[in-house]
Amino acid sequence: MMMSEHSLPQSIQYLLQVEQLNGEHVLSLLEPADLDTQGALFDLLQQESFWDRINPSLDHAVLDRLYIEYLLQCVIQGRESDWCESRYLACYGLNAIIRDRFQNNDLAGFTELQQALARLYRDFGEPVRDAVVNGCLEHLFDDPAIRAAFSDWQSDAVLHEAYLRGCQFSATS
Repeated sequence: MMMSEHSLPQSIQYLLQVEQLNGEHVLSLLEPADLDTQGALFDLLQQESFWDRINPSLDHAVLDRLYIEYLLQCVIQGRESDWCESRYLACYGLNAIIRDRFQNNDLAGFTELQQALARLYRDFGEPVRDAVVNGCLEHLFDDPAIRAAFSDWQSDAVLHEAYLRGCQFSATS
């Protein structure tokens, strides 16, 4: 996203002018449910010059958890704005994280995200279900090993459909 001070949510505009940033304050800005603030701040955190100004530095495990929660909320809410991820981009982001967890043998992290996708598919309507399949599962299922890790979905009354749809559109089906 193109960084413009004027388009940033007001709650974080001043962060561009402050020389030293308190890590706890930065984290407090990530906690609220305001997806625009979270999205803009996650964008800023990808810039080394911004990251270097934070003291004490931020715990990567905490940031990862908050980023995943942010992406899940983007999928659920389906908002369109300058700073919040679209439903499909959020699913694609989750896809990358799930793939990383799988490839790095982080079974607990992989399983947690697999369960989060299952909750999204079970608990929300067709727009969320379509995003889970098209933005995430079909890309994950390009990897036969990841597809096999989701095979238990085949025996679930609701997730069976998600599994079949993901397989149908994956490149390796």
